[in-house]
Amino acid sequence: MVSVLDGEKVPYEKEEDQQVARIPVKTGPLESYLYLRRERDPLPYVTAVCPLYLDVPAERIPAVEAMCARLNHGIALPGFGFDHDKRFIYYRLTIMLEPSGMDPEFFRKMALACVNNSRDFYLAVRGVVQGDPPENALATAQAQDAAAKAAAAASEYQD
Repeated sequence: MVSVLDGEKVPYEKEEDQQVARIPVKTGPLESYLYLRRERDPLPYVTAVCPLYLDVPAERIPAVEAMCARLNHGIALPGFGFDHDKRFIYYRLTIMLEPSGMDPEFFRKMALACVNNSRDFYLAVRGVVQGDPPENALATAQAQDAAAKAAAAASEYQD
């Protein structure tokens, strides 16, 4: 995993004791980290985790749980979760590794998918934590995506 990151010239910090690489993420409204953890037993895989929201208030936990379930049901690549002990919302993907090793291009695409889903849903997730109903999170994220695409198209037209 580290050799792939080095080959791609990705800036990261290593946490050797836990086999974790931490990559700073700043994309759109999301400022976070992508944590990549290499697992070896019983199956070889890498877990990619991107925290979206820290310190969820106790009274919003039921709404956050409902939101995670609804988002995971409604999207093509589910991975939203909530850590009850540390009270944070995250997006996680498990990247399986072939017996022959890690395909750098596939690994890059999956790591980007983790970051992109975190970015694309960040505002909707934050809204639920701040009081929006969880049943609206998917529609909110889809509306924000459509608005961003329209703005990008308008920008291309003006250039």
